Amino acid sequence: MNLRKAIKKKPLVGGWTLSGSPCIAEVFAPGFDFVVVDVEHGSATFRDVEACITAVNAADGAALVRVRDENDIGIVLDLGACGVIVPRVSNRAQMENIIDACIFPAEGKRSFSLARCTGYGLGAKKYYKQFNDRVFICAMIETREGVENLDDILDAMRLDAVLVGPYDLSGSLGKPGNFKSDEFIEAMQNIERTCDAAGVPYGIHDPHATPEHVVNYIRGGMRFVAAGMDTTVLSSYAKKVINTVAER
Repeated sequence: MNLRKAIKKKPLVGGWTLSGSPCIAEVFAPGFDFVVVDVEHGSATFRDVEACITAVNAADGAALVRVRDENDIGIVLDLGACGVIVPRVSNRAQMENIIDACIFPAEGKRSFSLARCTGYGLGAKKYYKQFNDRVFICAMIETREGVENLDDILDAMRLDAVLVGPYDLSGSLGKPGNFKSDEFIEAMQNIERTCDAAGVPYGIHDPHATPEHVVNYIRGGMRFVAAGMDTTVLSSYAKKVINTVAER
């Protein structure tokens, strides 16, 4: 799936693997619009990332990687990711560095290679010709500075979506985990208004999202929603089973 084209037609809902399990990535791929492999907070090595991308691609899915910072971008794109999610984007200069890392010259500064993404060279010509127009670039807004500088960040032009990290954002606002605080609500409203004015889709990564939460996010105007995580889905199910058995 070409996520850049898809998000212009409909809201996108994705799965998220913290464990870096290719089995889970493969299970998620047919049902979700995209699957995120988390390198920032997960235990996945780049070998794990490669295995997850291979599994998602085999299921005709779209694999994104949440990197630690822009230094990881070239590596995960070489492994075959169709795009990246970059945490804690706080200013335009940082956003421009991220775009440069994603885009081949002359528009950007990504290094050419004969890595997995090109079929180890067999499909290099086609890959280089198409990739600049296909790579999906998502900035996570997770800091007070990022909210304050969002106009400038969006002005960098080659940004496909904004994703709110609610826990880090609430912490940056001095209210960690409090998503009902006035500060957090105001920040979310500012993000919504700014993204709408710029025509950039926005959304949220909700680690504990239920289907009802996702529907409400989309009804509220979000177009890019990462729903839950493999670890929270499994732990919630295990807890539900144990509690149900204990009550019988």
